Amino acid sequence: MKSNEHVLDDILEAYALGRLQEEELDCVEDHMLVCERCRLRLEEMESFVKATRIAAMRIREREVFFGQRPKPWWHRVLQPILAKPVWAVVSVAVLGLFFLLPMNRRNTVFEQEILLSATRGSEEGQIVAAKTTTLRLRLDLRDLPQAVQYQVTIVDHLGTPVWQWKAPRVDSPGELRMQVDRQFKSGMYWVRLSDAASLKLLREYPLRVS
Repeated sequence: MKSNEHVLDDILEAYALGRLQEEELDCVEDHMLVCERCRLRLEEMESFVKATRIAAMRIREREVFFGQRPKPWWHRVLQPILAKPVWAVVSVAVLGLFFLLPMNRRNTVFEQEILLSATRGSEEGQIVAAKTTTLRLRLDLRDLPQAVQYQVTIVDHLGTPVWQWKAPRVDSPGELRMQVDRQFKSGMYWVRLSDAASLKLLREYPLRVS
């Protein structure tokens, strides 16, 4: 897996279940350190696995419970069906979805695209919703020197860096595009564009999260 690629679903599932081969384990864990989106996907996967195990445990507990008292008529009817492995899996999956659906609504990924052209002096800046977890930034490069490589740093109102990225190239003339896979707290931020070689600050864009 390349460092700039997201983890595939089957590898993420094997990691959540503790079944990932050792040679892939370090690569996945290194990617998780820098990729917020894959961490959110892993949390969803782990929650689903946990809910599935809880559902399976409750089914086993009910089987023990029914074994200690006279079985009702509906249990005698359904027992031959539930005894088949395929129906047991279906039952666990349905119960797992019961727990998972509310969680999915809470962890919905919100994407927002912003074009930044205003520089310092315009304190308002572009407004980003606080619920945004995938931010697609487009920086206006007009009237800027053509650097071999740009470095983009996002800092908070205290000047503390919260995100950094080196652009391999300019995606389109006069514009630099990037994707920020993280969620910011409400407040004022600054997007700083520098020459990656000299670290000279070229431009600063205001960004407000609310």
